[in-house]
Amino acid sequence: MIQFTDAVGSTKKFNEEGRLKWFPGNTIVCNLYEDTKVIEKIKEIQAAYQKLSCAHKFSMMPMSSIHMTVFELLCHFNRTPEKWSEFLNIDEDLEHIDQF
Repeated sequence: MIQFTDAVGSTKKFNEEGRLKWFPGNTIVCNLYEDTKVIEKIKEIQAAYQKLSCAHKFSMMPMSSIHMTVFELLCHFNRTPEKWSEFLNIDEDLEHIDQF
């Protein structure tokens, strides 16, 4: 039996092969690229993981997408009342959400 984290699935961030999927939404992120020491450490960690015998079970974020999510705001696939703003319709257009 194959088990996945809850980040895998038809409306999640990764597919069963571990590749990134389209996952639109709005988050507040920390820009890690401003600190070259942090980026170098992330590269070291990724390289070390890739040498593990279980490396095929991990998906590495591309370096162009490295970030730290501080707050998840509104995400397209999380359109439920408990995860949505009371100031926007639950079926609101993504472009309008971006402007909001």
